[in-house]
Amino acid sequence: DMREMIRWAEGKFSDMTAAEHHLSGDGFLSTPLDYAAMIFGATETMKVSGCAVLAPLYNPLNLAERITFLDLVSDGRFRTVLALGYREQEYRAAGVDWPQRGKIFDKLLEQVVALLQGETVDINGQAAQLHHLPDSAPGELVYVGGNSAPAARRAARMDLPFWPSIEDADVLDAYHQACAKEGITPRLQLSQFAGFEFIAEDPDTAWQEIGAYLLYDAMAYQAIGNSQRRSASEFSDADIEALRASGTYSIVTPQQALERFEANQALCLNPLAGGMPSEHGWRCLELYETEVLPHLDLDFSRFRSIPW
Repeated sequence: DMREMIRWAEGKFSDMTAAEHHLSGDGFLSTPLDYAAMIFGATETMKVSGCAVLAPLYNPLNLAERITFLDLVSDGRFRTVLALGYREQEYRAAGVDWPQRGKIFDKLLEQVVALLQGETVDINGQAAQLHHLPDSAPGELVYVGGNSAPAARRAARMDLPFWPSIEDADVLDAYHQACAKEGITPRLQLSQFAGFEFIAEDPDTAWQEIGAYLLYDAMAYQAIGNSQRRSASEFSDADIEALRASGTYSIVTPQQALERFEANQALCLNPLAGGMPSEHGWRCLELYETEVLPHLDLDFSRFRSIPW
């Protein structure tokens, strides 16, 4: 069903996103770069933006090669967000030093950017260079993710766009100060995420039918968090009514979906959230196609989540 939904979404949505986690209890996506390749194989125009990757868990040569491959096969439809992550067990499983993660990330970023620019890089004593370079520049392909001042300064130091997942005044101020210090123009991508949306003719009935799946999705994400994580989709109360009141997951009518789009310039649909039966997801997408999409401006350039 996921593959069919991706094919169906061609021309109806501007882009898709993905993230990476390992050792989760619910089978959270662990291979976002492969997921992106699947999307590009099934579509002609769909973009993959905000493809979040736990960069320190990768070999820099392999990561640069995969980024290049995705840029070339997609004709420039790929953007990735390289980030540290926040789970020590993922680092342990990959054999990566958790206490040194910041230094490891800094070195990896330098190596990946250099490789994408065609430079020769020493990796574990071996001279490495890409034989094929991406069509897109590193500053178009690679964003630095994170919700902290060190992440903001890292992006400025590398002259790469910064993509925090939440708006934090102190973090944004740190980014602008770092850009001024480096003498570069800020390139900031603020998330348009306003919560997951699901479209239904009768939201009350839909909450009865799929509320348990949405709650499972929320609690599974909470289970892989920690006290330091800050995200736009935090939820810790194991109660469907509390989830509904939080706004993290919203079931809306087609008219409400239009209103939310006009307010946020984005809709974030997750039609298979929590492993819900696919018939519910398809009904959501059908309502989007018949009741919402006809009223939207089909020029996606006006509201894409990435300045392509």
